Amino acid sequence: MAGGGSSVVYDMNGMTVTNLIPPPGFRPETASAAQLDEYGFPPRPAAGAALAAWEKEMSGWTGAAPPTSFLAETHTKVVADTETTANWAGYVVTAQSNSLYWFSQAEGWYTEPTFASSRCSSTSEVTWAGLGGYASYSGSYLAQNGTAWNSDGADNHQAWWEIVPHNNLTVIGYYATPDQEMDVSTRNITDGFRFWFYNFEGTSMAFDVTKYGDFPLAQSAEVVIERPQVNKVYTNLANFQTLYVDGAAAAEQGNSEISMDNFPPNLNTSTGLWRHGVHMVSNTTGHDLADPTDIYSGGAFDVTQRSCN
Repeated sequence: MAGGGSSVVYDMNGMTVTNLIPPPGFRPETASAAQLDEYGFPPRPAAGAALAAWEKEMSGWTGAAPPTSFLAETHTKVVADTETTANWAGYVVTAQSNSLYWFSQAEGWYTEPTFASSRCSSTSEVTWAGLGGYASYSGSYLAQNGTAWNSDGADNHQAWWEIVPHNNLTVIGYYATPDQEMDVSTRNITDGFRFWFYNFEGTSMAFDVTKYGDFPLAQSAEVVIERPQVNKVYTNLANFQTLYVDGAAAAEQGNSEISMDNFPPNLNTSTGLWRHGVHMVSNTTGHDLADPTDIYSGGAFDVTQRSCN
């Protein structure tokens, strides 16, 4: 690559997937904005608490994880669906269809959960950040990345990305550690999407996925937990107990990210922007499955599991 790093390029189902690898000696905390962008790192915030948190995170980085030996689409029917409250719990920010705003990045920092036993069998859960998926505001795609538990085609705590409807959940050779911090980000770039993964154990992983065809601008950004679908039926929700989201942020139209607590809790009619707390309620039993707390400074919130079905 131009800056001295390297890339590993894959062809997957008509999409070009580029694994970005910084050069030896690269240090994100002292890199230029152009270097950070070249290797897939989240942009450096301008100042304040966001900059301090970014510098603390990047100071522990020791290098990129080895590239995946191969990428293969998991040909299962596990699809991160775009329903509203039947399968999601967390926070979403939206722009009305007549708004001039759109979203270019969603990022979430969360503690990878541990899972307890459940009265239900075959339970699953995925945690992710994404663009474009909220049903009332969705176009024709949902781009997302995160980690999985007991999801077909993925090991427990394995990282993945997905662009619905073009590919199913696609795993990578990277893992979160239970009870440790995880940072995932989906970003709209010039000709596709950029996915970032960092488990705070030193190595990170970043992917550029070149999109084909036209994608509408995302009118929503999400940081949520989900029970996925198998054969068009929602799985039982795994007992993650309480998931701690330490931060949730979104960027509008390529600007710097701001934490989701800064978006209005009621519709702002002048901008069309709106923040939503999403509660998961079963579409078959009516049971309350999972609920977020209020959202706090820095976009922090918790999600508590209530029932499995």
